[in-house]
Formats: sequence, C-alpha cells, structure tokens
Amino acid sequence: MPNVTHEKHHFGHLYEWPAGGHEWSSPWYSAPDQWVHTIYRRIFNLLPTRFVLEIAPGMGRWTPHLLNYCSHYAGIDIAERCIEHCRRAYGQLHSRPTFLVGDGLSLAGIPDNSVSLVFSFDSLVHVDFDCIASYAPEIYRVLEPGGRAFVHHSNLGEYVKDGELTVEPAYRRDPTVTAELAAGVFQGAGLVSLVHEKFQWCQSEPFGDCFSLLAKPKAGAAVPIQDPTQKIFYNNSFREEVAYCRLLGSRYTAATGV
Repeated sequence: MPNVTHEKHHFGHLYEWPAGGHEWSSPWYSAPDQWVHTIYRRIFNLLPTRFVLEIAPGMGRWTPHLLNYCSHYAGIDIAERCIEHCRRAYGQLHSRPTFLVGDGLSLAGIPDNSVSLVFSFDSLVHVDFDCIASYAPEIYRVLEPGGRAFVHHSNLGEYVKDGELTVEPAYRRDPTVTAELAAGVFQGAGLVSLVHEKFQWCQSEPFGDCFSLLAKPKAGAAVPIQDPTQKIFYNNSFREEVAYCRLLGSRYTAATGV
C-alpha cells in the first residue's frame, strides 16, 4: 500500500505530469468541465469564502478555480517539484497565494482556527488509513469554527476480505481506507459528518472512491451525537454524470476554444 515516502517519490520524481494533471480530467473533456459539473456542484454553497487550504494541489489543476472564490489561498504538498511549479505559476498573483512543502501527515505552517474551507481532490485517494487518521485532527485544528472540509479519499478497503483484496485495484486507490473508517476518524477528531458519497468510475468497477463533506462545529455549539455512517450513500449515477459532462464539453467547451 502506498505510504508518504512512496507517494513523494512517485509524484515528485517518477510521474512525468504530461499535461500538468489535466490528463486525469479527460473523461470529463477538460478540467474546467470537471470543476463545473462535478466539483463546484458539490461545494457551490460553501463559496465564495475567506481562506481556502488545498491539500496536495499537485501542479495546480484546481488552484485557479479555487482562487476565484477566496480572498486567501494556501496549498500544501509533499512534492517539492509540484510546489515549485505552483509558486512559479501562481505565486506572483495579486491575491498572493501561499505554497508550502508538507510532510504528508500534518498541516504544519497553517495557523489554528484560520481556514474556512479545506479542499482536497484526486490526491488523498492514494494514501493509507494512517495518513487519513493523521490528517483528521490537523483538519480540525486549522479550520475556523463553522468551517468545512471537502476531502476525496479511497473506499477500496470495502472490498478487502480476510486480508485479501477481492477486486482488481484501480487508479492506485489505497485498500486500507473505507468511508466508514474515514468517517470514524473524522468524528474522533471532532469533525461532523455531513456527507460521505461512495462512487465508481465505471459500471464494472468497485465503489472505490468517496467524497467526504465535513464541518467543524461553531464556537459554543454542542457537538451533535451522531452515527457518521448514517451520512454515507452510494451514488449509482456518477459515471452517467461524467459521461454527460463529457458530452456537453465536447460541444460547448470545444466550440468556444477553451
């Protein structure tokens, strides 16, 4: 299973980034299409906001979109190569985004109670449960009271039985993480589960991914007693969502030359 050292070496040295991460958006037609139809659709009512922290921005595929919706942005990534690229690409903007090299387990350098929205997409799907468990209290620490977090992580562990993976692994998802386990450590860190959405990329593939939407309780508010697994659902229509996005992108985005 991938660990922090492995991921740092893979994305910092081995992976060639042929299109700066945009290659992973081709099923949607383009990264802007994916942002509008899949990501923004799930977090639009949290934007605009004051301070966005992106965990593992890579080469900054989502950074320009997030910058449009906040007054302050910070990105933290374990790959120095990626941080250097983002500093060159975005560091001189008037909004003065900040890019930090992280350790893959903490959000060191980000002040307590300062972030309005923690965002991570298509990155933490590769990390193991210990990494998710390490990030959970850090997300709680940096979020301001009432702040939210949108975290894309693996659910491949749902298909492990008696220590063996019962499906073909896809897209380097980690088999130690499930939506249930993640929901539990998020709750243990003090975060409130709002949504845990399991989905599959293709009909023949497992529900190997999960979007988790979380909240830090407002100051003075009682933390609700809840079973976070009650917030889990299977999205059987995700692949149709992607296909419809690609259809529109191949017409409208292509026609406008984006």
